[in-house]
Amino acid sequence: MIITNITTKGNTVTSSLSGSLSINEDTGEIIIRKSGVEVLRLDETGFKYYDSQSVLRISMGQNEQGQEQIIVYGADGKAQILMGQKPSSGAPILAIAEPGRDVIQDLA
Repeated sequence: MIITNITTKGNTVTSSLSGSLSINEDTGEIIIRKSGVEVLRLDETGFKYYDSQSVLRISMGQNEQGQEQIIVYGADGKAQILMGQKPSSGAPILAIAEPGRDVIQDLA
């Protein structure tokens, strides 16, 4: 059930009792929130999924150097799995860190 639908210049927010969907045409963002907590964001940097505790769990997009990467994060927020391009060289890589370690820091 939709409770509210608000449209402002370039931004539309649709809200229900348990969440909201925000589409911002000016910034190119789509954000989904459940009970006020962001669970999904799609913007110019890529895709990000957050768990119910607001911990980033999956990201897909480009890093600061423009390399394509998919990263899966552990419950502690550390990067656990990296698939894409190695941060230091850009070479293709699939890397998995031991629990509690950060795969990106281990590759640096």
